[in-house]
Amino acid sequence: MTTKKITSMGKSLNKERTGSQSSCDFTITCGNREFKVHKCVMGLISEYFKKMFTSSQPAANQEKTVLKDIEADSMEMLLDYVYNDESVIKEHNVYEILEVAEFFQIPSVKTDCDQFLQAHISIFNCLRHWMMARKFSLNVSWYHDYVSKHFGTIMTFGEGLKIDFGHFNSLLKMKRQGSSIDRKNSLMSFQIMWRWVKYDIVERKQYFRALFSQVNLKWVFCKIMQKELDDELLSEFPDCAAKLREALELYKPCSSYDLHSVNHIKFLYPNPENKIFDDENFDFKDFTEFNEHSLVVAKDEIIYSIGGRNGGQSKSLFGVRRLNPHRMQLGVCRDLNFGRRNAGCAIYKDSIYVAGGLEHDSFTQSSVEYLSNNESCWKFKQGMDMQREGLSLVAHEDKLYAISGRPRPGVGNLLHLKSHFNRYSTK
Repeated sequence: MTTKKITSMGKSLNKERTGSQSSCDFTITCGNREFKVHKCVMGLISEYFKKMFTSSQPAANQEKTVLKDIEADSMEMLLDYVYNDESVIKEHNVYEILEVAEFFQIPSVKTDCDQFLQAHISIFNCLRHWMMARKFSLNVSWYHDYVSKHFGTIMTFGEGLKIDFGHFNSLLKMKRQGSSIDRKNSLMSFQIMWRWVKYDIVERKQYFRALFSQVNLKWVFCKIMQKELDDELLSEFPDCAAKLREALELYKPCSSYDLHSVNHIKFLYPNPENKIFDDENFDFKDFTEFNEHSLVVAKDEIIYSIGGRNGGQSKSLFGVRRLNPHRMQLGVCRDLNFGRRNAGCAIYKDSIYVAGGLEHDSFTQSSVEYLSNNESCWKFKQGMDMQREGLSLVAHEDKLYAISGRPRPGVGNLLHLKSHFNRYSTK
């Protein structure tokens, strides 16, 4: 017999319990109401009553008990649930049933309530469900995952701004521990933290410094930090304002050719999915013109996709595409002289250099070509002293270095580093 469902026998006992000729041997008093029950039933489903009835204390032989902490309506709901074969759990009473099930130590009722909460969760009630799961030791990890997945939406459109500091702080910690520390999570935490404090600024500004210290400013957009720096809230927290100014100086966008200096782009995938991540909208945008195995380099805040190939084609592509990340506009550029993929690419002397790579499946290039701002086409430089594909090309001081690579596909990697381009030094 299960601890919750007593099926047909339970229904019969329930009818008999509420009838005039009752065989009940115990009475529970809640408020001004009395409930007659069977010790064998209550002891079977509840650890609370089991201990009461099997104790060696004189109270074990009593025929009634008074429960001051339980409402009469709650007790009636629980007994209907225990004796009948029909669930009485509804959205309006599930928390109340959980309270009673916790008090009487009835794990089966708690499990059914847990399953009900999971089946009826949404961004508008998930925080209350999560709080109940923590309070009553339900399947907390399930609610943790749901809240973490929908964190931004919950805090924007749900009830997140109304929760107290303890729960809000737990949510921020949960978000940091449940996923990698990256720009998306840090930016989201920063903006939501600010919004939560200002929702009730008089009461909540006392928590601002503690919450502010948890945000990784490295991944917050400079223009967002600049906006918040002008907020009058910071006038009361000069130490936080100083950290914002320091972060603005340290992480502000620059005109170098490091991808991280481009303010609107986080990840660029040169593969068949061809997706660009737009941090401002927390979404991926598709650019079908980008090619598989293309070279990617950024110069003067423009991102170039060079060469590559289409799908499984053996021949490599000549085409060059350029992306303005600030406008999310993709355009064409001058074509290469040779089709290339798996080549080396670097910025050297304010020009884009491309070296080696596969022209097609069975031929590896040793040639080098470059494109500068004042050139109308890609021009050749003297080639490397051997064929290489899969190499790295690195510019350092006045030299361009070719590192490792393979002479052709299927051959082991080269283990040496050579400066093949000393002759291009302008010293």
